[in-house]
Amino acid sequence: MRRLPTPHLAMFWTVAVLVLMGAGFSGVWRPTPTKDFSLFYDAGRQWLERGEPGGLAWYHPFALRCFSVLGLVAPWTAGTAWVIANTTCAAGATWIVGGWHDDQPRSWLRTEAIPSLALFMAWCVLFTVNQFAAPILLLLVATGWLLERERDGCAGVCVGLATLLKLSPLLLLGWLVLARRWRAVVAAITVVVLLGPGLDLVTAGFDRGLLWQVEWLNRVRWSGSAWTVLVAGSQCEYSNHAVPAVLRRLLHPTDSTPYFDVEVGGQVSELGAASVNLVDLPIPVVTAWWAVAMALGVVGLFAACAPPWRRLDRDRMRWELSLFCWGMLWFLPVVRQYHYVWVYPLVSLLVAEVKTGLRHGLRSTRSRAAAIGMATWCVATLASAPRLAQELGVPLLGLLSLGVAGIVVVRCRWPGWLQARAEAS
Repeated sequence: MRRLPTPHLAMFWTVAVLVLMGAGFSGVWRPTPTKDFSLFYDAGRQWLERGEPGGLAWYHPFALRCFSVLGLVAPWTAGTAWVIANTTCAAGATWIVGGWHDDQPRSWLRTEAIPSLALFMAWCVLFTVNQFAAPILLLLVATGWLLERERDGCAGVCVGLATLLKLSPLLLLGWLVLARRWRAVVAAITVVVLLGPGLDLVTAGFDRGLLWQVEWLNRVRWSGSAWTVLVAGSQCEYSNHAVPAVLRRLLHPTDSTPYFDVEVGGQVSELGAASVNLVDLPIPVVTAWWAVAMALGVVGLFAACAPPWRRLDRDRMRWELSLFCWGMLWFLPVVRQYHYVWVYPLVSLLVAEVKTGLRHGLRSTRSRAAAIGMATWCVATLASAPRLAQELGVPLLGLLSLGVAGIVVVRCRWPGWLQARAEAS
């Protein structure tokens, strides 16, 4: 493919950054109950005033300690710093992933233009509500960058910090075990233990710190788990694109009233109750379908992983890391549109695969799979603007297409477990 001229690239990135930062500043300068930054700021202020977890109870106390830094300054000052930090983290993650394709200086400005455009809606939503998915994305891709340079301890620290901020990166700990990166595993566990319950036990006392951990685990179990979505029917609003929420909406009568309108804003949605279920199945049957979907995700990730007795090369490591970032969304019980930025590494690799395949007419299976996956993702993203499409799970279809495409590419490029074992012997 013909490379975009430098002026066009400069204009693209300038407009993209201005749009995203403008969306971020519009949220933090005039926060409303539906803006996540205002929730983070209030939670940080409560921590400073009370010295214990208050708002945002589903986050670990470590995350609330981080939010407390925001409460030290005025809201608009904290908001400005928040937007700049989000932009810096997004740029850093883009730069690291861009280095996967070309080591030349500023080449990432060319290679990452299409992947960034494919996820531009997710980036816009992230900056509009001012979530902190960008720092987590940076920690995830930094893990791969450090592993490539044999800095396993630092890579484990990144996984540990990401897990404390958001529980879903814990999945990467399983990947590190499969990859036999034991120093990274030990470092990640150490960070989680010391900065998580360890810090609470030291600063708040044993009994009080232990109580915080128990309360947090209970809140995660009853407020932010797949059980809550499937059985209790909580957080099944249309903006939740996770597997359990989509299955619950489609297979059992479920109210898809927006969550924030009811529980945070304190007002009933003007849209009223809505249900899009196709059939009326018992909850145990819906749960069984969810278990099948989760099992297929585990099998897919396991099939894409290199055998434990084989050392990963850089390309294989990047693909596996990207697929496990995708797996974080597949197994997550609550998925918002801004969470899709975590599949950015996989989208970048698939776009590069499509570019390579176009030079040969998309003759290989892996290039065709990458092209179909990306095309499905783009169509699903564009079609997900209406509320009905989100209720029916169209975004989840796009996410599934990326995962299947990535697994097919990996299986085509590298031999399976049995074949690799035969070669090793």
